[in-house]
Amino acid sequence: MATMSLAQRKRFAEVANRAEERREIRENYQRQITEKDKLNSQHRAKPSLLAKLKSWCDQTVKLMG
Repeated sequence: MATMSLAQRKRFAEVANRAEERREIRENYQRQITEKDKLNSQHRAKPSLLAKLKSWCDQTVKLMG
């Protein structure tokens, strides 16, 4: 890197900075998706006993039918 001209160093720094920005954007996007998934899984309502019974009956009918 010591033999690089000033223009080459500037270009190298620009490319490195863009790569760093893209990396940060990608990490932030992944973090947002992870947080959203955690929130969705926490707030998902558990099915009621009646819903479970109905689902079980539907599955049984499909298996026997």
